[in-house]
Amino acid sequence: MAEMFVPYLDPDYGWYSRTYFDMGEYGVGVFLSTLHRGVDCPASAEFMTMMINHDQGKSVDTPDAVCLFERTRGAPSWRHSEIVNQTYEGRPTLELVLRVAAQIGNYDYLVD
Repeated sequence: MAEMFVPYLDPDYGWYSRTYFDMGEYGVGVFLSTLHRGVDCPASAEFMTMMINHDQGKSVDTPDAVCLFERTRGAPSWRHSEIVNQTYEGRPTLELVLRVAAQIGNYDYLVD
């Protein structure tokens, strides 16, 4: 994840220098939230618990913080048709998606 500068037009140091995507400043892992089946991820997704250490080194477990699923891209991966015998074969393009959601400040970030 790349850094992003978010100017809030407030001259106070606590606001003008906010960089919410900076992994070193905020640590996205400790802000992961539970994903919800059928809303955040498809009903068929596999869900996993995320285990990460907070600043003091103690393990923090977030249940269902990661989901893994396949999705179609809406385009064929390949196709072929034959005019002579009127046949068609094709396969949809699939992606394997690993998703997390982090709540940082008053924003929610979905990362695939």
